[in-house]
Amino acid sequence: MSVGLMHTVSDTSPNDWHYLSEGGATLVLSYRGPSDARFNGMVLRLRKTDIRKPNSLPGNAPAKNIRSPDASVIQRECQERIVGRLIPGRYLPRLSLVGTDPDWLSQLADQVHRRRPLLRREKDAIDVTRSNALLATDLTASGSWSIEIKTRTCRYCMHSYLKSTKGEASAEGFCPLDLYSGKKERVEIALCALWDEWIGKAGHINNLKIFVDGQTLTADDVRSMEALRRAIKESSSNPHCLESAQLRDAFVERVAAVLLSSQSLGILARLQRTLDPLDIEGLTSLWDGYDTSKGNVQSNPLPAEPDPTMDDYAAFIDQYLTSGKVMDHDHPRLEDLRYYTLSYLLSATFKDCSIIVRPILFHSQDNTNQADFSGQEPSDYQDPVTFIDLDPKPIRKLRHWAKLDKEIVEAYRLSGQLKSCFEE
Repeated sequence: MSVGLMHTVSDTSPNDWHYLSEGGATLVLSYRGPSDARFNGMVLRLRKTDIRKPNSLPGNAPAKNIRSPDASVIQRECQERIVGRLIPGRYLPRLSLVGTDPDWLSQLADQVHRRRPLLRREKDAIDVTRSNALLATDLTASGSWSIEIKTRTCRYCMHSYLKSTKGEASAEGFCPLDLYSGKKERVEIALCALWDEWIGKAGHINNLKIFVDGQTLTADDVRSMEALRRAIKESSSNPHCLESAQLRDAFVERVAAVLLSSQSLGILARLQRTLDPLDIEGLTSLWDGYDTSKGNVQSNPLPAEPDPTMDDYAAFIDQYLTSGKVMDHDHPRLEDLRYYTLSYLLSATFKDCSIIVRPILFHSQDNTNQADFSGQEPSDYQDPVTFIDLDPKPIRKLRHWAKLDKEIVEAYRLSGQLKSCFEE
């Protein structure tokens, strides 16, 4: 496969790139340098490496593992060949590959080090051995405000309880199923819970990030909160709406209106549901049946390698969109084991992704938000909701997910809690 590099970032100054945010695998920087048609309105997504492993320290040769060293290439190809067949283009960012080099990445890593959260700095760093990175649309640099929501659903409330017992930060009052419900009251309940957790934890939660003019806000900073108040007021059709309203109410009302107008969460919920008909427990049981039929006995029968290729996923999508719709998932067959394994891995991508909501793009009278996807939407139309972090998951994570699922269920069972989450 041709890598297809369009530009190199090495001819820009590392100081032109400002720290924006980061997740478990990627660090994101926004371009703030002199006007440059290549990089204006774009972010750089850099892969990270775990510094707690000796062979993963920056500057060392990459350890041999089952992940391709060109993860940026894989992510772009995944969007073009796989995700783009399941999600309309109006909900996706523009991605392109850019060249990098170790010296430039090392300078950049030094420059952003102090901007990173302490807990992140202790765990990982920019992988300076990478030869390319992803350039993507900067969804926070709209001249207004935007938010990022982590939409993870699988046993979310139960997992939040487990995290709380370990002293880890989580939005315990937030239930993603409320957000996905499509019901105004429940969506607003979910957003209120996210806001309250964001305020209560000074903005340091994974589930919600708020940006104004490309800057990440913190809830305990007076200037951040005033900037958000101004941005919401300026983007409102009624510029006087915040004179007496609470900021929380204005935030919830505006974001809920955008989410309810968009089909994005409905698309995401359908993919999460239909790509995971067995759940991890059912998939484990199917693999156990396969091993038993081969005369093998393992404590954890789930595979750890090799990772599926993009050709494997493309063939899976062909089946998923055709014969996969009539498969009897209540009685899965061993001969369909490969199908169910790829299906679960892809469902994990959609369960772990995030959405960026840009209220400035929302117009309540714009009926194009309600249009069905036919593959013929205007090429320049962008929905106010965009999916990000849609990279494929490594197959070795299956064993981790199976173990974690058991831990989550057992911890919640012992807690005696009776909370019920439901879909409509």
